[in-house]
Amino acid sequence: MKLKFLSILALLSLNLYGSEDVEYTAQTGLGEVEWGEMPNLDKEREALIKELRRDHGEKYRGQRASEVFADLKQLFPNYKIYKLPEGAMVTKDYREDRIRIFYNPENKVTSINVG
Repeated sequence: MKLKFLSILALLSLNLYGSEDVEYTAQTGLGEVEWGEMPNLDKEREALIKELRRDHGEKYRGQRASEVFADLKQLFPNYKIYKLPEGAMVTKDYREDRIRIFYNPENKVTSINVG
């Protein structure tokens, strides 16, 4: 683990100093995915992810969070999907394979964040 971390740091430092030939890939449950590349999805699912990203889950607002979670988990089995209370602290890192469902005290969806 320590060696893997050090090699990642070495790659990052190479890029900071102008090395053009360093490639970045992320290890996910979907295999290796290039940074900025969407995991392999069919056209319909890719369109849904883009819609969720654009309008933050407008069509799911007001629905029960547990039902939306189950639906999205079935549609995107390789994604990491989280149900979080509105206002929960989250990291600002961006992950193509992550969906966050935010809900209010009545367990109704208030927004969905992809990434």
